[in-house]
Amino acid sequence: MHIKKTEGFLSTNLVFVISGGEKREKDFLRELINQRELHSLRVAFMSEKGQGLQPYQMQDKWEQIQSVGEFKINSQDYHLASNDKVFLLSDVDEFYNQLEKIFKNNL
Repeated sequence: MHIKKTEGFLSTNLVFVISGGEKREKDFLRELINQRELHSLRVAFMSEKGQGLQPYQMQDKWEQIQSVGEFKINSQDYHLASNDKVFLLSDVDEFYNQLEKIFKNNL
């Protein structure tokens, strides 16, 4: 019996990341995006220059974006589609209490 691993498939137009950090996290994601297998993946990355975002700030930004269905990063407009994926990227050690409250309130 011969088993062949198939290529992964991500059914999405855009992966949108709202991040607590601005440098390391973006560099890490860039490494993932630059992999040959993910060359067609479009990723939009949002943070605050010089300070990053705390979880409550990320939640506020996401709620604002959800209400209008679009956002702008570096003069590029993005419109959210139903199959787009959104991720909040945060330091769990430093912001555990904020994250716990956010998730408890959204259950």
